[in-house]
Amino acid sequence: MFGEDLFGGAGDGEGGLAQQLRSLDSGDHRQVRRQVRLALRLTNQLQARTAGGADGDAVVVRARAEARGILQKDPSLERFVMEIGWVYMNRAQWYLARTESRFGSYGLRAIRLRMRRRGREASMTASTAKLALRSLMNLRRIVSEADSSAAAQGDAPRASGEDEMPQALTNALPTFMETFWSLTAHDITGTLSRVIERVLSDASVDTAATRARAEALFELGSVLAEEAERTAAVVATANSASASAAGSSAQTGDDLKRRRFEEAFVASMGAGPRQQDSQ
Repeated sequence: MFGEDLFGGAGDGEGGLAQQLRSLDSGDHRQVRRQVRLALRLTNQLQARTAGGADGDAVVVRARAEARGILQKDPSLERFVMEIGWVYMNRAQWYLARTESRFGSYGLRAIRLRMRRRGREASMTASTAKLALRSLMNLRRIVSEADSSAAAQGDAPRASGEDEMPQALTNALPTFMETFWSLTAHDITGTLSRVIERVLSDASVDTAATRARAEALFELGSVLAEEAERTAAVVATANSASASAAGSSAQTGDDLKRRRFEEAFVASMGAGPRQQDSQ
């Protein structure tokens, strides 16, 4: 999920960014070409917003509706939408702080915003590394459990319940999913930063136009963050209710997570959710 999903549909436009796109060779600079194309789409949306009037208001309404639609289809994408919104707001604030201070990038507010961004990136990197290590350890445990089970069973016929996942794999599913989400969020952050840098450093427009882009970028980021926070609150309430309902059967929140991740994992392999054993 990225700009194509939330702010797609715009053309290539004209100006410095469009010239960069035409000058790139798709074979040698595929990633850079993608970044420029995304920057063009985002730029066109920001320009439509800064133009004002009904078209400008429609940009915000459409962004909110698209974000809400994405989150309604899959509430787990809340963290990605939140990450996009946070990066939008932080980079927009940093640009505005830099232009408002006579010290530029060395102004107190600009430094604080930059350090906040770097701290968040460092925390995300450390979290991803920790999750990757845990995933590796879990994978080794799964292999060991599978080997031990195969050696113990030999050629003996399987019981009816042995088609289910090994317990080690079931327990590791939340960690695997968290690792995937963390890696994806890290990639989103890196790509977003480079795209926004292109948008706010476009030499084909003057300072006033770039400032207007930054203000519109902050507004769009706020919209995404609001929708993500609203979805997070709804999910938290639903999880709390589910945990309370499951309390009578001694089923904890971790058990609910494991079951949800297990069913999603099995479904992703085309097997569908586990069916309960017939009595």
